[in-house]
Amino acid sequence: MSRERLGGWGVTLSRPDLAAALAAYGTIGYEQRSFQAERPDAELEWFAPHDAPPAGDATRFRDAWNRCLAEHRQKHGGASSGAGQAREPRVRLAVRAVPWDLPPRWLVATLASASGVSAVHLVEVEGSSVAWDWPLDVAILEERRSTRLGAARASSAYPEFVRMVWPHEATDQIDLLIVPGGPAAGADLARRRRPAARVHTVVALGPATGRDPVGALRALRHAARAGAAAACPVEPATLQSWIGQLARELAHDRTLDEALFAATRARVRTIPLVVAEPGALRRARAAVAAIAVGKRYRVAAPNAAARAPLPAIEAEAMRVDGRASVEDVARAMAAQAEAFDWEHEDHAASGVARMAAAKPAPDPARTATYLQAQVLERSGGGFEPVIERTLAPAREHRIDVFVGRPREGFARPEAGFPAPEPRPEGYDLTVVSPIPCSRQSRGSSGSTSARTARATSARSL
Repeated sequence: MSRERLGGWGVTLSRPDLAAALAAYGTIGYEQRSFQAERPDAELEWFAPHDAPPAGDATRFRDAWNRCLAEHRQKHGGASSGAGQAREPRVRLAVRAVPWDLPPRWLVATLASASGVSAVHLVEVEGSSVAWDWPLDVAILEERRSTRLGAARASSAYPEFVRMVWPHEATDQIDLLIVPGGPAAGADLARRRRPAARVHTVVALGPATGRDPVGALRALRHAARAGAAAACPVEPATLQSWIGQLARELAHDRTLDEALFAATRARVRTIPLVVAEPGALRRARAAVAAIAVGKRYRVAAPNAAARAPLPAIEAEAMRVDGRASVEDVARAMAAQAEAFDWEHEDHAASGVARMAAAKPAPDPARTATYLQAQVLERSGGGFEPVIERTLAPAREHRIDVFVGRPREGFARPEAGFPAPEPRPEGYDLTVVSPIPCSRQSRGSSGSTSARTARATSARSL
């Protein structure tokens, strides 16, 4: 038994009590009296403070967990909110590393059975910084479009905020990329048929088995270039109802890891194994996406007084007048998103999705960025721009490249860049010279979140 790897620690405790003791051991110890969490859905980092298995009286840790959980519920249980169950005080655990040669699935399953724990995920240090989006774009990656998994695309329980898309035809970010089979098979498929669109989370429909299930999930995540990866053993016959349950949980402003746990427990009677970059799942919530939608409206507005006609239900969800200004809508969404009515799927979740789907056209004068370059020539102890003259032979030159708003002295094309969206994998920059030249890459000047200078090459005509 995996429990034997803990030695005699907690041997007299029931499984729920052992789970509570183990949860406390890796988070709060036995003397702390509070989770010190500002949100009802507290995220606690779990890690083993010692290389050796725990020792001492496990009941002290169990009692500490129950004491802190009671304090957390008392602190957050009375807060008024339209989110219903989504605001119930609960705890999410982020496991930094799996200690003592414990099987990862046993550790996750044990911690998940502790009172008050709604989800457990394993933290992977390397991140891809993919933001959560709304409405929810779901794609199923298959060898062929005609397999039976495609039947899940035929209908959706929540068409307002769940869009089933073909992975290689998607133009927006894919929030959930579903692959058949386990993580290893899914990683192989993702490497061969990875969509061009960005991916937030990739989900394998088979269990994470083998000697290194966490390594397999990491490989799947990297193959899909996603922010998170999960293994949820869902049969094709259950897939449609599982997606519906997952969407329902997300519409109630649950975090993505909570939604994965709730849907998999309800439809498959087991738990998923999830790995994610730090903070990726905490930010994967409908309320966070609503704030982002508001920001997009604000950026797109040609002026702060521009009107944003909203149907009655959107106006009600946003708590603004039906013809409020874009600026007012953006401010209301940023201030009120946490308190929106996330309890009913046809209120905030659907209203925010309709606003997002409207995609207000940005004002190019405020938002356009360009790929720009400037050639400089060595002069004395520094470099000077080369403007409208040929390059002097046998002189050292430098090219500064950046992406951003137009800057004086830099050459740029008429078309904006990147368009329509940045590529997560970056771009190759090729520099062509009419005379033989040597290559000396010194990185890029300036910065860009699009990772536009991933590689540099130089060649002659």
